[in-house]
Amino acid sequence: MHQSDIRICCLRQKMLPNGKCNDYIQEDLDKYNLILGISLIGFVLTIAVYLYVEKLRNVLGKCLICCIFCRLVLFALMILDDLSLLNDFSSSAGYSAYFFKIASYFWDTVISFHLWKTLTSLATDEPRFRFLKFSAFVWGIAAIPTGVIYYLNRINSGDFDKWVQMHSVTLHECYVTVWKFYTWTFNGAPILILGSFNVTMFTLTVIYIRKVKSQLKKFTPDDDRTTGCFNFSSQNYLLFLRLSVVMGISWILNAITFGPHYDLWGQVFRIVDYIHGSMGVIIFALLILKRSTIELIKKR
Repeated sequence: MHQSDIRICCLRQKMLPNGKCNDYIQEDLDKYNLILGISLIGFVLTIAVYLYVEKLRNVLGKCLICCIFCRLVLFALMILDDLSLLNDFSSSAGYSAYFFKIASYFWDTVISFHLWKTLTSLATDEPRFRFLKFSAFVWGIAAIPTGVIYYLNRINSGDFDKWVQMHSVTLHECYVTVWKFYTWTFNGAPILILGSFNVTMFTLTVIYIRKVKSQLKKFTPDDDRTTGCFNFSSQNYLLFLRLSVVMGISWILNAITFGPHYDLWGQVFRIVDYIHGSMGVIIFALLILKRSTIELIKKR
């Protein structure tokens, strides 16, 4: 195989079974970049608020800051790549994009576990050094596949017959022109495993919350229960929506895009990509533009 036979797809492009890159996002590139840019502002504002308000800087808040930071870096690299500002740093940018992408998924998993553990535990104090343990776990685990990919690229850089069988990274987790098992190993599989864990934690958390609130209803007078039923339900839905976003439930859909039937679901995942591209705005609206957070900002 010659070097000219190798094609590279950027992060937002998807590899199809026929070995071609699907440029479905390229048609609306300007619109998508605008969404990413607005999301970056949302990410920055959210991090700023969490750093500004001391009461938000608990274990959960610190984990959220790290997760949001990972996606901020990832989105920034995508925009800079489209502006052709990373041409001289394509390899470093590619490894960085992959590292922060995997780290963001692990932070979602850590947040999911921490929320479930905190809500179902009777302890009121947060365990000492929990955030440090979480940090060592996430950054260390994310570095392992990044290092493996770097090593594979180094040892196979001079042999394209071997290189084409591996998952190669230059800029934004690049792929070769044919569908290979290694693509799933380094991308789809981790996302699917971590996403499944997050969905499990979310489900257990929702079940626990509903169980607790149903028990509280038994001690609520009938008059109060009748007048507050609609507000109670709306608050529940909003709470579960926040939990789903914080736990990163929707990101599991990204694992399916690495499957062989992506072309059948292209339109569906285009919508999903736009939703994920807007995640900065969604997180800011759900976590910052709520009454309790605004009150904390005013008191600060």
